[in-house]
Amino acid sequence: MRAPLTAPIHATLCIVTALPLLSPRASAQTSATLAAAAHYSAEHEGDAVLVFRHDSLVLEQYQNGWDGAALHPLASGTKTFACVAAALARADGLLTLDEPVARTLPEFSHDPRKRLVTIRQLLTHTSGLRAGMAWTSTSRTESS
Repeated sequence: MRAPLTAPIHATLCIVTALPLLSPRASAQTSATLAAAAHYSAEHEGDAVLVFRHDSLVLEQYQNGWDGAALHPLASGTKTFACVAAALARADGLLTLDEPVARTLPEFSHDPRKRLVTIRQLLTHTSGLRAGMAWTSTSRTESS
């Protein structure tokens, strides 16, 4: 059995854009496009724009009061990548979808309801846990 995670899990949502090799003229156009995308994000209540090209960060801009150090409450935003991450972890033999979440997140082992919840149930929204339930406290039933 693997050791449980000891540090809190913090997710960062990044928009990754693959840019092809570009000529200098196209690079200038790309810079303008990236600036326009960042402006659009800021004007539409975006929080951050991060763009990678060939494993290099080419744009990192935080907006509307956010910065790179602040934890970001993603809530439903995690749906876009949680299933992919779980599938990759399963393929690598790091977990099975029908194992209890408590095996990886010790916080779940202290609550009799959460102790039985499986990874598959979380991914398919069939765990029976209410939205907003606090992860770290068994004395609270709703996060504040």
